[in-house]
Amino acid sequence: MKKRTKIVASFFVIAIMVFGIVFYQTFYASHRNIAAEKPELSMMAKQLQNTYAEDFDKANASYADKVIEVEGILTAIEASSFVLNDAVQVDFLDNITSEIKIGENITIKGRCVGYDDLLELVRLDQAIILSNK
Repeated sequence: MKKRTKIVASFFVIAIMVFGIVFYQTFYASHRNIAAEKPELSMMAKQLQNTYAEDFDKANASYADKVIEVEGILTAIEASSFVLNDAVQVDFLDNITSEIKIGENITIKGRCVGYDDLLELVRLDQAIILSNK
């Protein structure tokens, strides 16, 4: 009987350890570094917006949570975000410090968050500027 109790106790200790490891890796996983990832897709800002407007479910399955490179003309600037072609809102982690002006052609890379159907804007976050012309 004593041997059986030791086996059961050992099983519970191992189960608790496995649960602890899984819990830790699930809730304390390292964050993605979008700046270091290669873009999975490259497209124009209006093209991305049109894809979402035509078929939201298909576009969301294709683009959501993926790193995308987007090119367009800068139409609005805020402290830590801007809008390309009145179609894509781009959010940065930090305030924008470079000398970017409205009307410039710009290429960015960021994670696609989804589509705001009220404002009709595709949202990208954790973006970086690749080039501006």
